Amino acid sequence: MHKWRRTALVMAGALALVGCQRDAASEAQNSTEEIFASSDVIGALALQPLSLDDIDEHPLTGDLGCTFADNPAASPLLLARGLVASPGSKASAVAKFADAVVEGRATDAGGYDALVDGGRFDTAALTINVARLTDEDGQPDPSGRAALRVRQAGQPDVILQGYWTCGA
Repeated sequence: MHKWRRTALVMAGALALVGCQRDAASEAQNSTEEIFASSDVIGALALQPLSLDDIDEHPLTGDLGCTFADNPAASPLLLARGLVASPGSKASAVAKFADAVVEGRATDAGGYDALVDGGRFDTAALTINVARLTDEDGQPDPSGRAALRVRQAGQPDVILQGYWTCGA
């Protein structure tokens, strides 16, 4: 009985630690200041602009979409589309990385409505986060200024500043 009790205590401690780690990860994920605290980093994980051919060859389902680009007139580095008023659906996305177009899905359900302030997208190789920057009142910046973070296991994060434009 003593051996069983010690094993139960060790397991309870491990589960508590995992719970704390999940809570901390959730908190960090929800705070755009923490996610995108560092300045622009240029590295091996830089995304490349999507061409019209790239977009045509990788059609996304959804009623409306959002793009992330260096400036509002530039070709997108990330394109995401989702269904309007579809709380159970997940948006889809494409980005160009290492001269290949990679497809991904939003990690959170909510369709297009979940994209408006940004989102997190998982591809086979990358995790891409987009967060709208806020103005001095804490409201989403009306110009659409945003930050994008590209993450690949074992590599330093790449963080870009640009614009998250939605509605098309």
